[in-house]
Amino acid sequence: MGWRQEQSYSSDLRSRALAAVDGGMPARQAALLFQVSVSYIYKAQILRRKTG
Repeated sequence: MGWRQEQSYSSDLRSRALAAVDGGMPARQAALLFQVSVSYIYKAQILRRKTG
């Protein structure tokens, strides 16, 4: 897994990753499955809490 410089992840990917975590999948496992960093998952959760 590499860092995607100057590219943002799609909202679809964010939704699928968060849905997996909401469904009970651990954040680390979801990160591996969707090939994103664990911190991305945590940051997406924080952003969702702030903005809805």
